[in-house]
Amino acid sequence: MHRADLAWSCDAQGRFTHLAAAWQQVLGGRPEGWVGRSLPGFQPPPSPGPGGQSAPGPAPREAAWWFETALSVEVDGSDGYDVGHPSLPPEMPSRPARSAPGQRVVFLMVWAVPRFDDLGTFLGADGTAIDLTARHREAETLRESEAKYRSLVEMTADWLWEIDADGRHTFSNGKILALLGYPREEVIGQPVGFLLHPDDAATAEARFRHHLEARQGWRGWVMRWRHKEGGYRFLESNADPIWDAAGKIRGFRGSDRDVTERWKAEKMLRIQQDLASGLYSCHDLRQGAELVLAAGLQMETIDSGGVYLADPADGSLELIVHRGLSEGFISTVTRFPGQSPRASLVRDGQPRYGAYREMPGLAGPAGITEGIRALAVIPIMSEGRLIAVLNLASHTHDTIPLEVRRSLESIALQIGATLVRLRTDAALRESEEIFRLFMEHSPIYVFFKDDRIRAIRLSRNFAGLVGRPVAEQLGRTMEELFPSEFARKMVADDQRVLAGGKAVTLEEEFNGRVYSTIKFPIIIDGKPRYLAGFTIDITGQRKMLDSLRRVDKLDSLGVLAGGIAHDFNNLLGGILGNIEMARRYSPAGSPGERHLDRALGVFDRARDLTRQLLTFSKGGAPRRQTGNLAATIQENVAFVLAGSNVRCEFRLSPGLWSCDFDAGQIGQVIDNIVINAQQAMPNGGQIVIEAANVMLEAGDLPPLKAGRYVQVSVTDAGIGIPQDLLGRVFDPFFSTKQKGSGLGLAICYSIMQKHDGLISVESTPGKGTTFHLHFPASSGEVAGKPPALSVGHRGRGRILVMDDEDFLRDLMVRMIGGMGYQVVTAADGAEALRLFAEARAQGEPFRAAFFDLTVPGGMGGREAVAQLREGEGALPVFAVSGYSEDPAMAAPRSFRFTDSIRKPFRMDDLADLLNRHLKEEPGS
Repeated sequence: MHRADLAWSCDAQGRFTHLAAAWQQVLGGRPEGWVGRSLPGFQPPPSPGPGGQSAPGPAPREAAWWFETALSVEVDGSDGYDVGHPSLPPEMPSRPARSAPGQRVVFLMVWAVPRFDDLGTFLGADGTAIDLTARHREAETLRESEAKYRSLVEMTADWLWEIDADGRHTFSNGKILALLGYPREEVIGQPVGFLLHPDDAATAEARFRHHLEARQGWRGWVMRWRHKEGGYRFLESNADPIWDAAGKIRGFRGSDRDVTERWKAEKMLRIQQDLASGLYSCHDLRQGAELVLAAGLQMETIDSGGVYLADPADGSLELIVHRGLSEGFISTVTRFPGQSPRASLVRDGQPRYGAYREMPGLAGPAGITEGIRALAVIPIMSEGRLIAVLNLASHTHDTIPLEVRRSLESIALQIGATLVRLRTDAALRESEEIFRLFMEHSPIYVFFKDDRIRAIRLSRNFAGLVGRPVAEQLGRTMEELFPSEFARKMVADDQRVLAGGKAVTLEEEFNGRVYSTIKFPIIIDGKPRYLAGFTIDITGQRKMLDSLRRVDKLDSLGVLAGGIAHDFNNLLGGILGNIEMARRYSPAGSPGERHLDRALGVFDRARDLTRQLLTFSKGGAPRRQTGNLAATIQENVAFVLAGSNVRCEFRLSPGLWSCDFDAGQIGQVIDNIVINAQQAMPNGGQIVIEAANVMLEAGDLPPLKAGRYVQVSVTDAGIGIPQDLLGRVFDPFFSTKQKGSGLGLAICYSIMQKHDGLISVESTPGKGTTFHLHFPASSGEVAGKPPALSVGHRGRGRILVMDDEDFLRDLMVRMIGGMGYQVVTAADGAEALRLFAEARAQGEPFRAAFFDLTVPGGMGGREAVAQLREGEGALPVFAVSGYSEDPAMAAPRSFRFTDSIRKPFRMDDLADLLNRHLKEEPGS
């Protein structure tokens, strides 16, 4: 149907002959003004040719046709002209007509119906038109928008993309080539993660699925994308969903911007801020070095390194932390002496970078083997002094990027002072720890006081000295810690030190112990601000000195006592022998028999006195046998306390270790101590004797060595000993008793010393006294009980007696001769050896010999027996001496004697000796 609203007619040449009134709105003016103007794009239909066929044309006869065209009209619509092209085909123009200035273009869709006369001649056409101007304008706008969009898409600095719901790229602009080096064709169809860093790919996939399910886009994702030529770029991604008509997400559309440089700058800033924060709160030098190294390892291309600390004393470099390097390589670079090329090279403070092989003085075969390709050496300075060196390396790159160098130098510039602080703090902590451990374990008493004489630092052992925890003593005055009199003297000494500004040494006694103290001022800004010092418990040393002093006294006394006792024993021997011989030959019941028996009783007391004197003799040794002390102690205590008003409680631990001791001498020690305890309790009381096994460490009880000991303690409840006299109780001839000889405890001290033991005492006046005996434990077996003394002996043969005293030789002739032997005498060892030689030559050997050990001005028994044994190896030879404590008397076999007998001796002693070593011969 024809559109009547824009109806028109034209002649055969396509000139308008009529335009309907509706054209006025389209043309903007009266339609009559267009009559006679040509209709652009109008082509008459072909006329029928011969044979009734139509010539070529737009349409067959009477067939309607359509075409598009455009009219250019004045803006005010007063006039117009066509802008169409005469040869324009009947379809949409490829490019729209454009209006000239002051004109506008009207686009029309024209329908035409030809008119013919009866002869078929074309007369013109009638038709209608549709105004397409608005549509054309929309299309033009769309084309311009699309062109603008495409231009923007291609010109933007961002990578624009689209992905579908499966995460595959469906669109990409060309910017990806500049950003990552890939043509867009290589990206289309690929999944999102195929170019991402492996560490980011999994995260990106999870995030994509999350946002797909949440039906929302994202902002500000930063991920690492692999560049085609290697390395990674950091791209910041933003995206929105793509919706279909049904409201379903078809994918995402977004843009990625290259933020690599920004990210690097932010990373560098973050690294420096984190390092600064970490170092600020760090108090450990090694930890600080770890933080510095960790910061360096976050830099691009850096994968290994270490931090060296410079020794301010000798300039040496010591590696304190390292990462990413083999132990084999580290062993070659742990330390560089101060004069080494490496240490000298970095002392100028200049950083050095480069390919490892091209860095003389820094590179080495070990580093090449390690695979190091690039090296950065950054000295860390403070006030012109080398503090440390940051060494960083790359195993994958030959150069260190410029921005990394700048960052490393910036870090080095900032941390020099911090490392100095950390090193100072470390030195202070180390010093404080050393001081703390010293104060914790010091065997001496160490103290610090302020100028008000208050304790501010004390070694831990002050807790035991004062009797309260150290923490409770700090800040206290001396009057609050010590007895008033002692505190007053201490404060006076302290004030003297602070006032004089000089050290003093003094001795103090506290709680029964002796201390040596050195006090000195600590001067600050020219003034004594603090007082410090240390105190040593010298009680043991004092006891040692006292012990040595006593030993000197005892040795001096021993020289005198030994000589006196020897001569006295010789005299006693003569007296005793003759008394005993007189008693033997006196008729029974005669008046003199009773007097002789009394004389023999007095002799036993005289012999005991000489034995006590001989305890002091120099070189004297006890005759030790392995045994148990318990029986000896109990026997002697029972004998001493028999019939007294003092009783004894024994607390003897079972399983006491055996000891090597002379039962007679130790019995003498027990006797003396128990007698003293008994006399200290004239009104009666109780003695407690304890014995136990103890282990002593070196220094526990000077002068005893470390080892196993049996400790025997004898405690009484008597009057006690004053403290000022306690140190003298073992001195010879010192006694607190009016009738005391002063030898009892001195003898005990000497006996214990010769047993390699110790006697010590502690006492509290009014409460009692305790003596402690320490005996070294023995590893030997307990000796069997000695056989009972046998009386009487008979024998035959020749016996030689050598003694320098003629009256003793005469006595021995009568005593031994009375037993059936022929006795030959000699005055010294030389004569005895001559007699032995003659006897061998004459075939009249001796059966035994008695040799006096000491012959003034001549050969004694020791020398004689040594020579005699060369020819008389098995002959019984007996040592005889008035020095009963002589080592040869205590251990005769050690000096090649068979046995020994002490002067003075009785006939029963002599008979017992011969019975043990000489068998009676038949007929004797």
